[in-house]
Amino acid sequence: MFSANFIRRWTSASAIVIALVGLIHNLATPMIHAQIYAQLPSDDAIAGDLFFLATGTSLIVLGLLTAMGARALSQGEPLARRVALSTGIYVALVGLGGVWIIPSNPFAYIAVAAGALLLVPVFLSRAAPRPLAGAAGGHHG
Repeated sequence: MFSANFIRRWTSASAIVIALVGLIHNLATPMIHAQIYAQLPSDDAIAGDLFFLATGTSLIVLGLLTAMGARALSQGEPLARRVALSTGIYVALVGLGGVWIIPSNPFAYIAVAAGALLLVPVFLSRAAPRPLAGAAGGHHG
C-alpha cells in the first residue's frame, strides 16, 4: 500500500502543476488576443479574452484548492477525494479541449497529463470509514 506521505506529495505536485498551467494560461492572454481575438468585433474579442482568463483562473483556483486538501486526501477524507476527483476530470477535459483547438500547444498536453496524474492519488487513497447513522446517538424512532 502507498504511504500517506506519498499520496500527499503526489497530490501536491499535480495540483501545483495545474495551478502553474493556469497561471501560464492567463499570462498568455495578450498573445492569444493579438493572434485570435483582435480580428473579431470588439464585443466578441472582449468575451473571448474573458473566457480565456476564466479558464486559466479556474485552473489556478482548483489547483490551489486541491493542494490545500492534499493532506486530507492522504487521510482518506471523502470531501478531499471528491475535490481531487472533480479537479482531475475537469483539468483533463480542459486540456483535451485545448489539444483539439490548438494541437501544437504543449501546455494543453501538460494539462491533460496533470489532470490524469491527479486521479492516481484519488484511487490510491482509501476512503475513511464513515460512522453508521445513529450509531453514536442511540436509537431514534
